[in-house]
Amino acid sequence: MKLSSRIFAVAAAAVIAAASLSGCSLGKKLTAFGLYSRAASKIANAGGFETDCDITFGMRDLEIASVTMKMNLKQNGSDSQYTLMQNGSPVSTTTVIDRELYTDTAGVKLKYTLPEDAVSKNVSEISALPKLAEEVFDSVDVIEDESGGKSVTVNITGETAGQLLGDLTGSGFESLSFESADVTMNFNGDNDLEGMTVTAKANVTVLGFTLGADMTADYRFLNFGEAPKIDIPEDAEDYLDMGEYKSGEESES
Repeated sequence: MKLSSRIFAVAAAAVIAAASLSGCSLGKKLTAFGLYSRAASKIANAGGFETDCDITFGMRDLEIASVTMKMNLKQNGSDSQYTLMQNGSPVSTTTVIDRELYTDTAGVKLKYTLPEDAVSKNVSEISALPKLAEEVFDSVDVIEDESGGKSVTVNITGETAGQLLGDLTGSGFESLSFESADVTMNFNGDNDLEGMTVTAKANVTVLGFTLGADMTADYRFLNFGEAPKIDIPEDAEDYLDMGEYKSGEESES
């Protein structure tokens, strides 16, 4: 084999290897399920994610303006952090590290110790993507724009919507249930997940009255494929130790 042929062969092998590592397939575009499963695998391999999320909540049966909450969500293994933003500044932050839970709401700083089974439960309730079977993507097309970006839209059940969104709405309702929802996932030219929009209808019960509600959650992923660093608060010694955490206790304090 001539030297030039060897160089070409090595270069071709390198291109194929790079394409394989990046999740690309030569001569074949990823399907809707392929894009979704690739994103899910990257989150699982990283052990976490970070996303900014805007949640808009409106009541269909009441003539009142909808409300938008801005949040930052982080997960790294069993550690997590929720930050509620207002006018660009945090107004409430909940941090879970190991079995310690720190809450800072408008300057009221409390610390709890979680029960032993709460860590795994906490991880299961924090999700960047809904858990979907391959058949959900049957007949779902990948929409590609001129820049190479792609989008995929699927319909999910109310139960799946509740697993994805229920924890983000807080605990201010007597009950909260979701109808089916649409999920649009947006990918860049490298097939990495950039954002996701979930549009859902819900039924909420407040003061004994059940009302229809509309909810939209817009996610923007930061440093996709990397787990964010989560630390205990710098002023952790200033948090009042409340002992073992009991369900519902945080919202009552």
